[in-house]
Amino acid sequence: MIRRLALGLVVALVAWLLAASSGATVTWHGDEAALLRLSWVARPERIEECRSRTDAELAEQPAHMRQARECRGGSASYRLAVTIDGEPIAEDVLEGGGLRKDRAIFVLQEHPLQPGARRVQIRFSRVEPSDRPVDSADVRRGAVPRSLVLDTVVQVPAAGVVLVSFGDSAFILKLP
Repeated sequence: MIRRLALGLVVALVAWLLAASSGATVTWHGDEAALLRLSWVARPERIEECRSRTDAELAEQPAHMRQARECRGGSASYRLAVTIDGEPIAEDVLEGGGLRKDRAIFVLQEHPLQPGARRVQIRFSRVEPSDRPVDSADVRRGAVPRSLVLDTVVQVPAAGVVLVSFGDSAFILKLP
């Protein structure tokens, strides 16, 4: 009996502490800190090597699998470099999602900023070299250009969020 009473008191005390602490204000970066938020979804450029099959190779295949051209490949990877006021903040190599890395690239990053005038540089460029011209099908699918650069000075308000997204083959900057 005493054991159950003690256990009930402990449970009540823990519940009261949890309820009392749920209203506490927590400041992570200070009241004045602002954020640079990178948020976009982009389709990586497709990298393919194609060759024509010989008549002998085609003859070995069942009729329903015969294709005159054989293509192998994958998707490009991209280097994302973020610099604020000349100081490197982040550098990552990003690949498409999925097992074969052929899905879209999702970018969602946040970097703290001090309020005031800040020079923001963002470079998003393809890692693999390419001499192939950009395919119009890639552009229609919304593929990322081989290199995107944003180099600008922004006035960052206290506790503001500077949003950088991607659309129409260019970076889009949104200020609060």
